[in-house]
Amino acid sequence: MHGINEVKPAVELTALGEFADRELEKEYRAHDIAGLTEAIKLISLGLGVLYFLFIIPDFFLIRDAVTFRIILANRSVFLLLVVYFATRVGSIGPDRYFYWVTAYEVLCGVFFLQVYYLYETPDFLIQSFGVITIILAIYLVPNRWVLKLGASTAVALGFFTVSALVTRMVKVNQFSAAVVYITLTIVFTGVSSYQINRYKRKHYAYEKELLYLSTIDQLTGIHNRLRLEEELKKNVDYAKRYKADLSIIIFDVDDFKQINDSYGHQVGDSVLAAIASIVKNSVRATDFFARWGGEEFIILLPNTGKQDAVELAHRLKKSISEYGFGWGGNVTCSFGVDTVREDDDVHSIVRRVDRLMYNAKSKGKNEVMA
Repeated sequence: MHGINEVKPAVELTALGEFADRELEKEYRAHDIAGLTEAIKLISLGLGVLYFLFIIPDFFLIRDAVTFRIILANRSVFLLLVVYFATRVGSIGPDRYFYWVTAYEVLCGVFFLQVYYLYETPDFLIQSFGVITIILAIYLVPNRWVLKLGASTAVALGFFTVSALVTRMVKVNQFSAAVVYITLTIVFTGVSSYQINRYKRKHYAYEKELLYLSTIDQLTGIHNRLRLEEELKKNVDYAKRYKADLSIIIFDVDDFKQINDSYGHQVGDSVLAAIASIVKNSVRATDFFARWGGEEFIILLPNTGKQDAVELAHRLKKSISEYGFGWGGNVTCSFGVDTVREDDDVHSIVRRVDRLMYNAKSKGKNEVMA
């Protein structure tokens, strides 16, 4: 049995810092962006508005009216695209979301570089700071690490290319310094983002493992009482709302105390584990099987009438009583079975089936009462 401090889930990550298990990675991505939709909207809108507001200094600095109108159109179109993205981000699926974000980040770089190219006398160093700001913004928005790295690198390379075309008078030392600082920005933010990326996935895997352990009975490997109470309420509510059949079986190991007293608790534990295995292999995937406490178990049977539930209880009774437990003795169980009624709640149905189970014990044990 594992204690909480011993929980060490096997987390295999790729070189890109993502789960090697594709299904787990897909689940994580959906989880990662699910609670960030509002934040993503605010970040994208904030950056879009900020980019548009630079039209104010452009108004005073750009003398050519045609150039100004082109830049105004540039900033306006980008703001509209950002607003469109912000309104749609909640309905974009996890797989498409990352490519949408990357496309918008690259577009941001393209729009920025167009304005840079149109400036009459662009200040190279000021524009370098603008590129660094865009790179920081790229790493601020939730995205896959490899796509962040690709988008930021593309923006930087585009900037250096355009700079070589429009700033012919820039000094070599200034250009070299910009290359170094922008590269360092990409490296530092990339390394930091990579480490955070791996940490978040490891943390997610630990949370999943702890959640699993909190809802699983460690001895038998089936659901525990905590998980059962949640599932019981959900199933009873569903059955009553949609007038669907829901049958419940409660069974208890006969004379279990004597087994513990005569053969020891290890034998008793092996009996419970073996019974759980027998039942798990006998119920459907849609049924819910849990340990209620001690040697008592419950099976929830959705969309199952009473007669079918009784037949299952008899099959289980027979399988358990005929099973060779390996310690020289036979084990039997007593079963109570009933179906949820219109006036039932969780407590009333459990009490009724529990009484039926105890009636089976009082009638000689190894019985099914319904």
